[in-house]
Amino acid sequence: EAMFLIERLKKDKLNISSLELRMAGPEDIPSIRALYKTVWLREFSFLPAEYLDTKVISEKFRSGAKALMIWNQDRLLGYLLFSSNETGVKIEHLYVRPDVQGRGIGTRLVNELLSMYGGSQKIAAEVWDGNSKAHVFYRRLFFQPSEETNERRFGEQKVEYTLWTR
Repeated sequence: EAMFLIERLKKDKLNISSLELRMAGPEDIPSIRALYKTVWLREFSFLPAEYLDTKVISEKFRSGAKALMIWNQDRLLGYLLFSSNETGVKIEHLYVRPDVQGRGIGTRLVNELLSMYGGSQKIAAEVWDGNSKAHVFYRRLFFQPSEETNERRFGEQKVEYTLWTR
């Protein structure tokens, strides 16, 4: 997996030597919020813009969530925001810059989370049913869709989610 990522990054002319995987700190919240907004506007453009609330990132951190991030020099390429409790770990967000999607960044973030928690706890991700790329992604990483679904209302718009677990 590491060689695959290195080859893809070389091909895309990303600076391999400056690629950094690390946990987020409070100083990273503005960068995470900016990436969240970029990806949200692209993936959830069918929802009214008033439902985009970047304050949700700060709220999640205040409630105990943590984030893994991958940086290339001063560019945040992707982040995985997660929470954990006695029942397991929940992936809250997995967002990768649109211009580097499909290049192993999301896989690297999930694999790091699995190395931290995968042997001892269930890992779950709630995925919007209309996000076919995410469903393929989690299936490829051996997550299984559960019968558990959820729905949220955004005004008149109903959005359904499926819980994937590993």
